[in-house]
Amino acid sequence: MSKREKSISTPIIGNVPFSEDGIKQLEKIDNKKLLLEYPTVYIIYSERNGMYQVYVGETNNIKQRTKEHFREGNRYAKGSNMFVVGHEHFNKSLTLDIENKFMLYLTGNKFIKKLSNKRDNPQYRYFPYEEMNQIFSKSWKKLRKNEQSLFPIEKVIEDNALFKASPFHKLTMEQFEARDKIINRVKEVLNKGNKHQLILVEGAAGSGKTVLLSSLFHALSEENNENTYMLVNHDEQVKVYNNIAKKLGLQKD
Repeated sequence: MSKREKSISTPIIGNVPFSEDGIKQLEKIDNKKLLLEYPTVYIIYSERNGMYQVYVGETNNIKQRTKEHFREGNRYAKGSNMFVVGHEHFNKSLTLDIENKFMLYLTGNKFIKKLSNKRDNPQYRYFPYEEMNQIFSKSWKKLRKNEQSLFPIEKVIEDNALFKASPFHKLTMEQFEARDKIINRVKEVLNKGNKHQLILVEGAAGSGKTVLLSSLFHALSEENNENTYMLVNHDEQVKVYNNIAKKLGLQKD
């Protein structure tokens, strides 16, 4: 471990009821300034019969953002709680990246029935991007002390088939450019009123076609999920994609 890695501080975690009174409890937490005055990542969750519903978000103002959620009505179950994660190095890009990584890892949690957020938005080069993985891991381990079923050991998540096919993996620049090119081509075809277009994606085994396909399907579904379909010639992989789609609310049970 490098000297820089050792010097990265432990994240601050607030765990409060998801309510207006609960938000006020953040005022009583040590280092509350990191939670109330700086960018944060937050996780709203509820549990019923051993299964969770989870929302992951990031914000520059946790008080204002939660008020916006309250105005949305009964979107979250009564009795929901919220984790708020803060760190002295958090900035907008870093919180967006960690938000995305929480979505990636929580996709692979078998105890989550429904998982949602506003959008996937992985970041690339920014300061301090090299700290992201370590801050995320420290956050996950600290959250695990509060809620083990929601935050299993990272290796358990990484071995899950849903994690491996999750649309929230950070794409390489080549994958990202390919996805963007395909999406633009699909939009172009639809705008012209055409009904058919074959797009062939080639790559050797292990080159990332599965992750690219999952990310592409998620992006297209978010725009128009009633007319987005995926054909997969592999029974086990069909189950994986179906489970991901149900968990992310892209299709009904």
